[in-house]
Amino acid sequence: MTWKSIFDLHTMDHQHIVYTYVTVLAVQIGYLSRLIYTWTHPKSPQSN
Repeated sequence: MTWKSIFDLHTMDHQHIVYTYVTVLAVQIGYLSRLIYTWTHPKSPQSN
């Protein structure tokens, strides 16, 4: 099994693995973007 055979969407054998990788990557990118947003946009002291 090679990376090329895993990510070949024409075969149904490993399609769930590709979907799992894509889902996990999307969640990680979303979390990382949320962290970056909170680091670059701190709360103002007047919002308390």
